[in-house]
Amino acid sequence: MFSKPRSKAFNPIDTLRYYVNKRNGRFLLSLDGKNAYINGVSSPVVGFRFGLSYDKVALYSGLYSSNYFSRTQKDTTSINFGYVATTIEYYLADNWRYDVFVPISIGIGSKTIEKTEILSGNKKNTSEAFVPVEIGIGGTVRFLRYLGMAGSLGYRWSLYQGSDYSSPYWSLGFTLYTGTLWRDTKEAYRRINR
Repeated sequence: MFSKPRSKAFNPIDTLRYYVNKRNGRFLLSLDGKNAYINGVSSPVVGFRFGLSYDKVALYSGLYSSNYFSRTQKDTTSINFGYVATTIEYYLADNWRYDVFVPISIGIGSKTIEKTEILSGNKKNTSEAFVPVEIGIGGTVRFLRYLGMAGSLGYRWSLYQGSDYSSPYWSLGFTLYTGTLWRDTKEAYRRINR
């Protein structure tokens, strides 16, 4: 006789649309870094990212680079990456003390490979397209007003040549809450100038 109202299924596209259209975004600017494997060797990936954060969703782009060097008895190999990536982060939990988020990223760039024969000194340079796609999980824990710990774990796929560039990635380090520092500094300045 009485029917329960249907519950609406979770739709991430609707969530994105809601937060981007109904909320004011906060500007995001930060350094970004993680570790990944290149040819089975751990190599740091460093970057700079910028974009907008809308409560549960963050949209940003970044510039990233990484280097790899190996030496054998016959030759040396140097690989340099440079790419631009666009990322969407969805926050599963977000409060003052901690947050947990899922980043999904796709990028495009190039990798330059230089091989040098040790005996002859002959060099061979090649360039290839590099399209990394990443998905992972990350989070931060704030233990002081302006300082906390951040970490992430995920996987990077290389869509074009070179499956040696597909690998897990991870990061662990400190984070500085510059937004809180900026608001506190503005408030202190306003109090002084009353």
